[in-house]
Amino acid sequence: MPTLFLCVGRYPSGESYLDVIQRLEPVIIEIERERECVCVVAHQAILRALYGYFTKCPLKVRPVVTAACNGQN
Repeated sequence: MPTLFLCVGRYPSGESYLDVIQRLEPVIIEIERERECVCVVAHQAILRALYGYFTKCPLKVRPVVTAACNGQN
């Protein structure tokens, strides 16, 4: 499946990856404000979005980027 579809495609009654990123904007702002370590416990799509943002990964590869899952890389 092309990664462009993963970014903009929307499953029935679901949200696209771009929707997820938009929904995370306030969370990202709060994380950036923190001066202490932050632990995020979330579903894989959320972790990929956050990881991609903070590592400045190109948008088109963020849906397939490898993010730590269950303490594994």
